[in-house]
Amino acid sequence: MIIEKDDCYHYGYNHSNTLEGRNTVQYINESIYKVSEKGKEIVISGCQSAMLVREENYLYSYPMEQHSYLLAFQPDAIVLCINIFDELNFIGRTIKYLEGAVECKVVAIVVFPGMRKSSLSGNITSNVEEKILMEKINEVNKEFGIDVFILGDKNSMDNLTDLVIDYFTE
Repeated sequence: MIIEKDDCYHYGYNHSNTLEGRNTVQYINESIYKVSEKGKEIVISGCQSAMLVREENYLYSYPMEQHSYLLAFQPDAIVLCINIFDELNFIGRTIKYLEGAVECKVVAIVVFPGMRKSSLSGNITSNVEEKILMEKINEVNKEFGIDVFILGDKNSMDNLTDLVIDYFTE
């Protein structure tokens, strides 16, 4: 399998991008057009976290860049990444938002198997106990009827790849 990077639009942590709103949509639309002109049929993209507001009283927590990116990219399918500590209500609202904002389907969920802890030297990520991780996977799968995979687990990632391929070849 050959993986090529055709373009990059950086807007996450420590970015120097100055595009906003409609300019973001225009730039990304042009990028996707250029990629499709090369004969590419599938475009894979990643999006920075926080599709929904978590802290309404903190202006910088509003995901304006993510919203513009979502509208510009118009995905057919989404693999939603979650944290072990995300509440079912928040996950459900995120799925509804994504599927409602653009015509798409959340086809899978990937859970990050780590937990961030603060310390004097900064944030530290430690792995969550397997029992807790499996409980979260079962809880999310049961609530939403969507397959849940573990980020970084080879078998899990292979199964996710198969699911995505099956989704687009039905």
